[in-house]
Amino acid sequence: MAFSSPVLLFDLGGVLIGNPGFQHFKDLLPDKPDLAELKARWLASRAVRRFESGQCKPHEFASDFIAEWQIEIAPDDFVELFRGWPADVADGAFDLVRRLRANYRVACLSNSNELHWARYQSFIAEFDVAISSHLCGRLKPDRDAFEAAALLCDARPADICFFDDSQQNIDGARSVGMHAFLVNDIEDLETIVNAALATHR
Repeated sequence: MAFSSPVLLFDLGGVLIGNPGFQHFKDLLPDKPDLAELKARWLASRAVRRFESGQCKPHEFASDFIAEWQIEIAPDDFVELFRGWPADVADGAFDLVRRLRANYRVACLSNSNELHWARYQSFIAEFDVAISSHLCGRLKPDRDAFEAAALLCDARPADICFFDDSQQNIDGARSVGMHAFLVNDIEDLETIVNAALATHR
């Protein structure tokens, strides 16, 4: 089925923004899980879900997270460490979003929080629609996060191409009818976007 006018919906961390945070986090853990397992555990974490749905403040999150994950670090130190986990906007990301917006509506859907969201306001302003979990109260990979994103984008799920670096989030997007594409390398993003658009022209 061809799109009438596709919306391009991007995750931010690991897609358009560098995300070395999982490696920093892995360094805190005694069992050193692989990246896929770590992402899955992160998405299921009660402390993370509370913070990234806007239900608690940073220091409460830090205390809950340390207790849940049984890591040895003071809450104040963890907040400062966590604040710096995301990297800069990826090289070429500003240009890519601007070029895509010449022909498509471009949006972002991020599991984020007050510490990280505030850092990228100039980039977030580049999108037609910018959605953060801590502001809308819904988190990927839950179905209602993708349903809310479709409503906010004023588009049918079938008219949305979604790009994310987590297979769980890809599965969640597909469960509501979005066309979802796994991005494992920021450098390959434009190729994946072009292939997605070519498939649905």
